[in-house]
Amino acid sequence: MSRRLGNEEIDLVDFDGLKLFMFKDDYLYDHAIPQGRKSQSLQDYQHFIRQHGYPPSVVTPENVERLSLARYGIYVFMHHLWKHGVDFVALDIGSHVGEFSLKIGNCIRTFARANRVIAFEPTEVGELVRYSIELNGLGDIVKHEDLAVSEFDGLMLFAYTSGYSDGGHIIQEDTRAQGGSGRLIHFWRQSMKGKSLKSKIECVGKVLRSKLSRLAPGRRHISSSTLIVQSVDILSYLERHHCDQPLFVKIDVEGSDSVIISRLLQLLPTRLVSIIFELAPTQVAGGFEQARSYLESLGESFHLFDLFYVSNPTRFNLIAPTEIRRFVTEVSGREPGYTDVFMLDKRIPECDQLLRRLSSLGAEADRMVL
Repeated sequence: MSRRLGNEEIDLVDFDGLKLFMFKDDYLYDHAIPQGRKSQSLQDYQHFIRQHGYPPSVVTPENVERLSLARYGIYVFMHHLWKHGVDFVALDIGSHVGEFSLKIGNCIRTFARANRVIAFEPTEVGELVRYSIELNGLGDIVKHEDLAVSEFDGLMLFAYTSGYSDGGHIIQEDTRAQGGSGRLIHFWRQSMKGKSLKSKIECVGKVLRSKLSRLAPGRRHISSSTLIVQSVDILSYLERHHCDQPLFVKIDVEGSDSVIISRLLQLLPTRLVSIIFELAPTQVAGGFEQARSYLESLGESFHLFDLFYVSNPTRFNLIAPTEIRRFVTEVSGREPGYTDVFMLDKRIPECDQLLRRLSSLGAEADRMVL
């Protein structure tokens, strides 16, 4: 099923039994969604729901103790909290199409829990999240907020490029004057540091092939926009909505993760907080050494895990404090140049037991699949 809404062509895509709306003219749709999961029938899915009810999560009360693959690590974590009487609110900051929010929400429904999920996405793709929540009957669990998350409540300029809907980000004042090309040049210079000439040529080739593929016949040209969005400070938001439970937070905001993390860390004296965020050492102000120092400081309160890529967690590797320097070096050399880090609050009940369980999960072949 595909149809055109406004100026965007939309498809219905399968995500572990759930069906989510995605823009077809988008990099992740092209490169991260297997063909067999595209072009789902909206009518057939709604007929199925009427006859059989909503599909359960792939992780259920019956199979959760037997799971052995890293892709299920987040569900294992959630189940551990529930077993030890810890209820939580999940925050999906930079939700994109809502895949994380809806999978988590469906697991909550399958386990008959009362947790809530809040998805923050201020761009046009957020409108798709609203419809996906409704389609999958998760309105009582998952809430979409048409908001960006930053340091304060107010208005923000937001960079958004059609065709790359997962790359939207708040425009920082110190880089805005450079324009888009200035930001790209700065990132490129940083990412090329220390690479051999052969590696630089290969990187250039990959970027060019990616850009050229988007100019194939039948595809519209890429257009960049600056949006004015409403922004919230996450602490103010939680206070206004009387949210004082432990938090499980996923952050994907293209470079502003540390700003949000610094706000969330202020909650540690009063509640448990565990966070997934994206680490790109070449994009950290101060470079490699700053990234290393940052992780070491986080390691004082959290056990750190390398997930590699949150959309397809191919590993769940515990990062020992003595291995942080090696870890940052290794991440810098990966083809995407980043990884997702899971910050597990050390104060979680029976945390040693959870560490052993998560560390036992088997890694899978690295691939980018939402």
